[in-house]
Amino acid sequence: MSPWIRVGLVGLFAAWLGLVGSLLAVDLRSWHRTTPLRLGLLPPRRAPVCTTSSPTTRIAGLAGASMVAWGLLLILASRPTGAPVALAGTAIAVSGIRSRVTGLTVGPDGLVVGYAARAPFAIAWIDCVALRPPRWPLAGWGLVGAGTRRTLMPSDVLGQEGGLESIVGFADFVFDGRDWVRRS
Repeated sequence: MSPWIRVGLVGLFAAWLGLVGSLLAVDLRSWHRTTPLRLGLLPPRRAPVCTTSSPTTRIAGLAGASMVAWGLLLILASRPTGAPVALAGTAIAVSGIRSRVTGLTVGPDGLVVGYAARAPFAIAWIDCVALRPPRWPLAGWGLVGAGTRRTLMPSDVLGQEGGLESIVGFADFVFDGRDWVRRS
């Protein structure tokens, strides 16, 4: 194996580990910042919010891209694990880029979630059933509507926690000990 390929393999693996570590750090930071909302300790607020998502939403796509490059180098090095790594990386990169949340618009009529390469998701408050906090730091916020569900990952909402608080307020949710749900 060429020394350049060996250096590339080590470098790309290190880059991938760094990106995955960054995602973990974002998840833990978001988990900490949303503790009062996750536990039902914040009063709902009805402040219109129009935000761009956190720049950290790009990390998942970059991690996938680094896996693709790493897999291609493994293929060049005649390693049998190259193709599965490249394919997994492609799936992660495509999902991370296509489904990257670019912004939240929360207002009196409903919520709009913007995506990088998907149609925006819009829901009126009357159709919104619940906001489910993540059960552990690596999970996302579940927005449940009549017949639909969307997930907002920690990297989507880091620094934009006011948007989650406004979802609770405008949807007129109450905390049932586990989730934010419509008043009975």
